Amino acid sequence: MKDDLAEPMTEYLAEHIGLSIERRADLERGMASAAREFGFVDEGALATWLFSDKPKKAHLEKLSSHFTVGETYFFRDKGVFDVLGGKVLPEILENRPSVRIWSAGCCTGEEPYSIAMLLHRIAPGHGEIEILATDINPRFLETADKGIYGEWSFRDAPFWIKDFFRKTGKNYEILPHIRKKVRFSTLNLARDAYPENIDLVICRNVLMYFSREKAEQAASCLYEAAADKGWLVVSPTESPDRLFSRFEPVRFQNAILYRKSSKDQAVREERLEASVAEEELDCDACLMAKQCADRGNLNEAENWCKRAIESEKLDPGRHYLYATILHEMKRYGEEEDALRKVVYLDASFILAHFALGNLCLSQWRGKEAANHFRNTLALLEKLPQGETLPESDGLAAGRLAGIIGALTGRAFRENG
Repeated sequence: MKDDLAEPMTEYLAEHIGLSIERRADLERGMASAAREFGFVDEGALATWLFSDKPKKAHLEKLSSHFTVGETYFFRDKGVFDVLGGKVLPEILENRPSVRIWSAGCCTGEEPYSIAMLLHRIAPGHGEIEILATDINPRFLETADKGIYGEWSFRDAPFWIKDFFRKTGKNYEILPHIRKKVRFSTLNLARDAYPENIDLVICRNVLMYFSREKAEQAASCLYEAAADKGWLVVSPTESPDRLFSRFEPVRFQNAILYRKSSKDQAVREERLEASVAEEELDCDACLMAKQCADRGNLNEAENWCKRAIESEKLDPGRHYLYATILHEMKRYGEEEDALRKVVYLDASFILAHFALGNLCLSQWRGKEAANHFRNTLALLEKLPQGETLPESDGLAAGRLAGIIGALTGRAFRENG
């Protein structure tokens, strides 16, 4: 994309979709993919066409699908769901004859379905419950509406969750009585009108990708959408911010939620100001590390990652994240140490074996590389080819096996 189109296109995405695209490579990759779907020869032609007319809702939805990445699973963040099931939802159900819940930025549906299953367990006879789930990406909503999920969507989920599904081949389909509790629809948080009088708003890992202006606008709209004494759930990476100063922060043992209160605004802001330092310590350091790394702030990403590892030293995923950051910083010796720690903690961590193979190959250590690739392939053989690998940003097992096939041949040749 030419320089004279790149900056206006970045501003276009921020204005009409809310997304803050900071890396030129991300902009060009998304636009190139969108250009193919829209039928243009390249991303520049698509940008010129978009600038030529008033944005259409359908066009923005289609465009957004090339810049939004879905990464979620059932009952994501156990601390939040413990609070919702043990404190917040029982209180709402007790005090309100009808209940409205909104999952804003619901992705592929795991979050609102988790709420529906939780409500069925704690209040099976309560009939006046509406769960609205929205997202700007129509492809996500198609998946959500089908209600069919693979094993990866159940990672870290409670043991009883599969009672609400029926097995269909290698996948699981959510039962009709749970699926009908959730109503899915498209909604652009940067442009569309918000629903009103919501008792519980869940908007996690959404505003962190918005431009500052659009995030502030959305936070204000979320406040207006909430009912009096209604609750707001956001990501820990978004909570140590003044975006939600109109809400009252409510601290639980493993989570911080926000509540719309009639207390004086100055009192709420004073409480939030005093709690910022503590909230920063409680925030999800892994997500902050990923966000900083995505923006190229590698030193800051390293600091967040070290904080994440310090709080959970035996989590292999955190050490793997640290290894990827070290790789970007070209500190390959430390990267190798971090990767070896990952496979020590979890010998089945596929991407760590693969990364070790790549690292050895780049250093002309062909025999070691081949050994690491063999380990990777042995683990991949146990998985369906289409299964997405954890920590891979959407890479399927079969695709990685194909990549390794070529690399393994190279490793053997270089080893003689």
